[in-house]
Amino acid sequence: MRLPITTTLMMVAETFDEISNIFDKTGTEVGLLLDTGHAVAAGFELIERFSDRIVHVHLKDVRKSVMREVRTGDLSLNAGVRSGMFTVPGDGIVDFTPIARFVRNSVYRGWLVVEAEQDPAHAPPRATVARAFDHIGKVFAD
Repeated sequence: MRLPITTTLMMVAETFDEISNIFDKTGTEVGLLLDTGHAVAAGFELIERFSDRIVHVHLKDVRKSVMREVRTGDLSLNAGVRSGMFTVPGDGIVDFTPIARFVRNSVYRGWLVVEAEQDPAHAPPRATVARAFDHIGKVFAD
């Protein structure tokens, strides 16, 4: 999923070229934390290029409508996060199938961490995490 990048998400390295530049200048001992929410929000895939460097995975989804508001400049990144731009797997636009394929077909044996960056007043933690767990379980079972 690619959305036009008109403003940044305030990350140290955001674009594919910026991240590639960093990893091209480092040795293989430098690993990559693949955060699915940030990767999709930044508009690129990292698995193909850096599969051998992925040492940790954060599973996070993105709500397209809120991300669009951040991208068009109507919301800051912080306001977007507070408005629910990031959510648990299954509540947004991220396709987790490539992550499941990567985990099954690679030597990766690290953690898969579900991130629940949500206001607990709007998304009760137990029910929210249970939905995410069910969604990820189905994706990885396919």
